[in-house]
Amino acid sequence: MYFKSTTTVKQFNKKKLHKRIPTFILSYFRWIGFVEASHQHCKRFAVPYVLDFFVFLTCLDVVANIVIAIDPIDSRIDTIFVSSLLLTMVVWYTMRYKNKSFTNFLQTFEGISSSSTQKKFNFLVILNFCTAVIFSSYLTSGISRSEAANNFLYGYEISNFSIQTITIAIKSFLAYMLFPTFGNVFALLYIFLCHCSSDNLNSLTREIEKTLLEDFTLSKQIDILNKRARVYEILLNIEKIFSVPIFFTIVANVLMLSSISGWFLIGNWNETDFAWKIETSFLGTNASLYLTSTLWAAGTVSIEMRKFKEVFHYKTHLKLLSKYSEEQLHLKMDLMNEPDFVLTAWDVVCLSKSTILGLFGALFTYTVLLMNTNNQEK
Repeated sequence: MYFKSTTTVKQFNKKKLHKRIPTFILSYFRWIGFVEASHQHCKRFAVPYVLDFFVFLTCLDVVANIVIAIDPIDSRIDTIFVSSLLLTMVVWYTMRYKNKSFTNFLQTFEGISSSSTQKKFNFLVILNFCTAVIFSSYLTSGISRSEAANNFLYGYEISNFSIQTITIAIKSFLAYMLFPTFGNVFALLYIFLCHCSSDNLNSLTREIEKTLLEDFTLSKQIDILNKRARVYEILLNIEKIFSVPIFFTIVANVLMLSSISGWFLIGNWNETDFAWKIETSFLGTNASLYLTSTLWAAGTVSIEMRKFKEVFHYKTHLKLLSKYSEEQLHLKMDLMNEPDFVLTAWDVVCLSKSTILGLFGALFTYTVLLMNTNNQEK
């Protein structure tokens, strides 16, 4: 269920969503066709299908290059790396399938964020695109002909340096725009929504704390609970729309970290080629940052929800001690009997701050076990 709204998808562009959703995040999802708009021209209407084709083609190209150049020693690590990329593609097509519900949700999103917060998220979006351009350019300029053949050209060397440079630049840029850029912008939107929900809950908690006991009447309590119910419904919609894709995003980042950890365990940094150094430093840092940030933001929501319940319970308890009211007692009991809300990833992983340590611990443990198993088989 989504918030009731008198507007429709056809009126989408008339809504001032830029005041609620960071402009660059919203523009990105509108451009790739995940947010529907009524005034799309024929050329614009075809963009999502073209992008879907390029996403599939990019994944196919990366997989083909890895399979052709696969080394038996690195086969398991390469499989994990490819799985990470394929899961990002799954996130893309999952969000394409959910574009109508995604559009409806953004239409009715009532979260409030400061302009400084929106500027920070807009800056992070720009940083993601700039990083992809910089790393693809740096990779293109520093890669040798043999490395280019093994990593981008299916084992064939191109004699013409200009053609080689253009080919590698396009391929690396498209690959980086899918992973990690798309996954990052998607994670940024999820983090932003969690941040807004946490801020709204925190604001309600402070409102309860600042309210004098004599002013904390039944009508005041109902008003606060109504505001909290709107935030709760937003969280339910976040869970409904983002639960599955955020699960694949988290798993993709975990697999990326696992593959890079495995490479470090069996490889020597000084002896590895230029392309490997660029990719591991870029993708490894990126995966760890966004994995941690996503879990931290989602975990903050459940913490703020619990704080609200505790403060509301304490305030109503004091109110009942000063003046007993059966209606207030019912409000208090209903809220306290409500189960704690925790965002999940496809009901498989509970997104909390404690999950961060668990995931990183399991990640390195199983990576080492996998490498030891691989060494024993040799």
